[in-house]
Amino acid sequence: MEHRKPTILLVEDQPTVRLMLHAGLSAWGFDVLMAGTGEKALALCEGVDGPIDLLITDIGLTRPQCWTPDADAMVHGIALAGAALTVRPSLKVLLLTGHSDEIVEKLNNGRPVPFPLVRKPCDLSTLVATVRQLLGLHPANAHSLTEDQSNVAHTAS
Repeated sequence: MEHRKPTILLVEDQPTVRLMLHAGLSAWGFDVLMAGTGEKALALCEGVDGPIDLLITDIGLTRPQCWTPDADAMVHGIALAGAALTVRPSLKVLLLTGHSDEIVEKLNNGRPVPFPLVRKPCDLSTLVATVRQLLGLHPANAHSLTEDQSNVAHTAS
């Protein structure tokens, strides 16, 4: 029986960061859809026929690329997650940020952020471990791992 690779929707406005994350997550066996804006991410949520298991989005997408023109650019990723969940209620969400908890909470109108956060910059093994945890995967369940990556997965756990 063939297993389906988990599908991740990656939203990052910085092209270099987006491409690096795409390459790293793909190398670990995930199918990765990419969007540079919230608008494109929502279009993918609505238009992709198959499952999307996880949304990974930067909190602070730049203002020119906001899907809600009047939205505060720094809470954009949080608002995007909420909008994506209305389209795909079973979607899991992971936020990326370079900001402190205090700043993120302030930008979220003083409320705690309702989704897990990974601080940027982070190493790929930290991101992959968090993704696997959110998706209920264990290192042995990874798809398409190379021999070198298998060793990393076993030593990182």
